[in-house]
Amino acid sequence: MSSSSTSFSSSRLLRYLAVAATLAVAGACGGDDDAAEPTDSATTPEPADEPTAEPATEPTEPAPEPTEPATEPTEPAPATTAATTDSAPDGDVELGDSYRGVTADSIKIGVLLLDLELLKESAGIELKWGDNEGQYREAIAAVNDAGGVLGRMIDPVYVYVDPLSETGYQEACVQLTEDEQVFAVIGFVRPADSALCYTETGDTPFVGYLSDITSDVFERSVLPIVTSNPLPERLDVALVDVVAETGALEGKTIAVLGNTDERNAVVAEALAANGYEAVDMVVTNQPTDDVVADAAELDIVIERWASQGVDYVVDTTGLDRPLAAANRAGFEADWATNRGTVLSLSRFESGATEAEIARTVVVQEPQVELIYESGHEPTVACVDRWDELHPEEPAVFFPGEDDVDNLQRIARSCNQAQTFALIAATAGPELTAESFAAALDEVGSYDVAMQPYASLTAEKWDAGDLVALYTWDSEAQDFVAGDFIDIG
Repeated sequence: MSSSSTSFSSSRLLRYLAVAATLAVAGACGGDDDAAEPTDSATTPEPADEPTAEPATEPTEPAPEPTEPATEPTEPAPATTAATTDSAPDGDVELGDSYRGVTADSIKIGVLLLDLELLKESAGIELKWGDNEGQYREAIAAVNDAGGVLGRMIDPVYVYVDPLSETGYQEACVQLTEDEQVFAVIGFVRPADSALCYTETGDTPFVGYLSDITSDVFERSVLPIVTSNPLPERLDVALVDVVAETGALEGKTIAVLGNTDERNAVVAEALAANGYEAVDMVVTNQPTDDVVADAAELDIVIERWASQGVDYVVDTTGLDRPLAAANRAGFEADWATNRGTVLSLSRFESGATEAEIARTVVVQEPQVELIYESGHEPTVACVDRWDELHPEEPAVFFPGEDDVDNLQRIARSCNQAQTFALIAATAGPELTAESFAAALDEVGSYDVAMQPYASLTAEKWDAGDLVALYTWDSEAQDFVAGDFIDIG
């Protein structure tokens, strides 16, 4: 799946038309043998915002946010396309019942929510996300208050998913597509291929957040799976491009550390495109829960790098353990990563010291707190509206261990509602699954809550184009984000 801006591929269009022809007599997901069953992801690319569907293991909380930076990032420039959705159809066009779930007055969409109460009761796991349904209700109400989608109001149907059930997302899919007859679905699923129940049939668009998205999932889908977060390979290229732009790679002997040969190859190609070459590329093989084996493997790698004269490492695995190995060996090198483990306040727990941490830079999507504090209007409007209407549960910035961790969820709800509305409005008065898919090539760059930089095309479904370069501030004893960077 290329992230370049190209036209809707002929193969995908043919697949779409072939599937669309069967939809008059076929159901959406129930009984579809090809629909993906939710399974645990083979690897967890980042401390996940949401729990996996593995009942024996406690879901991972989001990595703790770093403390408030010493300096504020600069305000991003306005995006090319504003996310406005309240214009009425041109001329005398009358809205009608154009597709399942679409009437002259409304668009029925499903909203996926994790059943946090069930999670707490069944597994004793408490995720302090606040009123997640209320957050989506407020985000959708804001769109409707602004005129809806070309005059149609968004009509949400909320479905709670059992995060401990292997079939929870499949059951929700059947409920929304067959029982509720929704036009589209927004929210979160994990693993990402669970969204294929909606989109692989060419029947139900999906807009949400997929923490473990891969290009393989996109390739299997007929309709767009729009996710706010960028593909891992796009972040890998961004890591190299951003670091190279600073001049930090000049004169360096570079090694690459990753979890797969495929991702290491992406990093190597990005290095070559910037005029650099890696002298060594390593894939870590030991599971990180086997502390002894993992440390032994990394110690051998560090010893080899020292003998090769490596003094810069580009990493896509997470640097808490490698930096601890560097400390054990007295290995002095600069490090760059696009994983957030060293941004966490637990960064010293693996054995790294400030000497190693200070030589590290991180290229990653900035926290919502920083986007809000930059004055980004859609994010500010979303959060301020919530605070005004919900004084009993205001947004919490940089939450501590005992605080409600709701800011990201508030902003993400707005992000998804606004993104859906933008695409649907671009599709025009005759809203169908086909016109929704075709609209992506007209959306281009846009600006919604949580994302000053985002873009979509018929071939680019991972909307996120925003990263920042984090560097260590010894006085603040924390990482500080620099200017926002558009990688679209």
